[in-house]
Amino acid sequence: MFTGIGQTLRISEDDPSFHGSHVLGHEGERGAFGYYRLATPEEVAALDAQEHAAQAARAAKAEVQRTLAELREAFMRRGERPTSADGQLMAVEGERLLDTQTLCGGGEWWIIQPAAIWYVQNNGSDGADWSLNNVRTGGAGAVGRRLPYDPAVAEQLRAAQRGQKGR
Repeated sequence: MFTGIGQTLRISEDDPSFHGSHVLGHEGERGAFGYYRLATPEEVAALDAQEHAAQAARAAKAEVQRTLAELREAFMRRGERPTSADGQLMAVEGERLLDTQTLCGGGEWWIIQPAAIWYVQNNGSDGADWSLNNVRTGGAGAVGRRLPYDPAVAEQLRAAQRGQKGR
C-alpha cells in the first residue's frame, strides 16, 4: 500500500542507477522516493472483492452487448421494413429503449409496441442514402425494421435498458 512520498530531489547526473532503481535517461530531472508497506489481509480482501465486482460488471455488460448484437442481426435478417401508403416517413410511437440517437444523424434505438418491436437506425448523416429511410425522426429520417411482438425480446431489451441506467 502506498503510504507517502518523500521530499523532492534532483536525480544525480553522475549515477544513472539510483539505489538499484533504473532511472537511466532521467538524470538531472526532479524525483522523489515513494514509500510503501505490505497490505493487510483486510485490505487485500477488500481489493479482491472490488476487482471481482468489476469483473462481474464487465461480464454482465458483455452479455448485454452480445444479446443486443444477436437481436440486431435477427431484425436485420428477418425484420420487415414497411413503408407508408403515401410514401411519407412513418411516425413510430411506443416505448423507446436504448436510445443513442445523435444530432448528426447517427445512433439507434428500439421501440416496443403492443403488436410489434422495432429496431431503428438513424440514417440522417451527410452522405447517407436517405431514400432508404422509412421512419420520421425530426431530421432526414431513419431506417426501421420490425418483427411481431415477442415478450421475451421485449424483456431482453428492458433488461438491457435497466443495465445501462445502472452504469
